[in-house]
Formats: sequence, C-alpha cells, structure tokens
Amino acid sequence: MKKKLIIPIDFSPFAKEQLRLAASWKSQYDVDLVILHKINLVFPSLSSADIRLKMEYELKREAKNQVNELLEEVGLDINTPTYIFTESLVAFILNSKSLSQEDIIVVGMKGAGMLTQLLIGSTTTQLIDNLNHTIIAVPLDLKELYPEKLMVGIHHKSGLNNKSFSDLLNLISPTLNFVEFVSVVAADEDKAKTDSFLQQIQGPFSSQVKTDFKTFEGQNALTSLKQFYGELDHTFLVVQRGSRSFSDHVFRKFMVNELVYNNFAPLIIIP
Repeated sequence: MKKKLIIPIDFSPFAKEQLRLAASWKSQYDVDLVILHKINLVFPSLSSADIRLKMEYELKREAKNQVNELLEEVGLDINTPTYIFTESLVAFILNSKSLSQEDIIVVGMKGAGMLTQLLIGSTTTQLIDNLNHTIIAVPLDLKELYPEKLMVGIHHKSGLNNKSFSDLLNLISPTLNFVEFVSVVAADEDKAKTDSFLQQIQGPFSSQVKTDFKTFEGQNALTSLKQFYGELDHTFLVVQRGSRSFSDHVFRKFMVNELVYNNFAPLIIIP
C-alpha cells in the first residue's frame, strides 16, 4: 500500500502551499494524497431536521467547490480523495479506516514566537499532541518543495526514533543526497559525549545516504547554526517530537527566524 500525504486545509493562504508541496511529493515519491476539510455547523434556533440537513449539504458542496479550485490551481486532479466532515480533525484521522499512522500529515506553519505558537497554533499543536504521525509544517510562500538534504536536530538525552526516520529516508530517497545530524551543546554539557552520540547515530544510515554530523556550542551557537543551514541549499529541517532539540531555545529561535520569517523550507516533525 502506498504511503499517503494527509492534507487538512482551511482555505487560508497556507492551503495552496500545502497542496504545492503535496503535488511535488506525489510526482517525486509516488505517494497518494488525501484532502481533509472540517466544516463548522451553526444552525438557527428552532430549525428543523430537514433545514439542518440542507444547510450541511450546502456547506459541504461549497467546500468541495473551493477544494476543486485549489486542486486545479496547483495542477492536481479534482478527483483526489476529499473528505469534508463536521467532527474534529484529530477524531476524523484517528477513526478513519482509510488512513494509517504510517501516513504523513501536511499542515501550514502559521504564527511565530514561542514554539507552541510557531507550529500553527491550536490545530497543529493538537495533531502533534494526539497523533503518532510524521508531520510536515509548511511555511507561507514556500521556496523548497522537496528535500535534497536534511538537517536533523537531535540530542543525546532523547535519542532518535530510528524507525520513523528510516521510513522518511526510504520515502524521499529518490531526491535525497545528504543528511547532517546536528546538536546544540549547552555550557554544562560534554561536547565529546555529544560528538560520540552523533557519530553513533549516523552509522546505521550511512549505507543509505551520505551523512555527517556537527555540534554547535557557546554564545554564538545560533549564529553558527544559521550560517551552516544557509550553506545547505535545498535542505529541510527535521526534529523529533518530545526531544530537547524541539524545545531548546536556540533551535526555537532558529526555526522562527529561518523557517517562518524567511519562508525557507518545511519543518518535518517525526514521532
């Protein structure tokens, strides 16, 4: 069974960017696509069951027309599987028999500031907190549609989810040619220990793709990290949910500045 990209859209400006990335991944990696849209039903008081059904039907029809317009705009088939529903997004994904934890969710990267705000406010935070899927957070005015390189932010205290990361590598292998494992070393941490950890982590993947590792430390860690990332063109950033790199203040500032403000490339969050 093919891996799917699940694309929840709300008709904000981010929807087109999500679909642009999805169209590129469908072409590059032969994935299937599934479009999701949640509608909110607000009925007049004392409305009859028939009126409610007609209103729900009309809202769903209008939403499907909007979905079709977006699909056509990015060159996708309007017959792409589309589900329009009234329950919560998390509940729909969890209860759907046609979706799997192996599928990847593509969302818009809205907001800035604290990390919980960076990742699309409440909707994406709910997905991260309640689902065990890999999630791709896409910035507005997306520049990079698929990765040729990955910069993977990890920390020795959290390790790496080898299965989720291997699944990602296998999917994007047609375009991927380099993976850099990076870690920020705090003032009270042993750099040698971190270097040893990164060297060990890269080992199992070196047979699949060229790999390397790098540590950033001291007061200039953020500046060095930005400079290094800027030299890796066509690079997506990967972090692991729950790892220290996901909440470390240096990585947080880096993600806000480079991925949100500069609209550079998507952030991939693995379980």
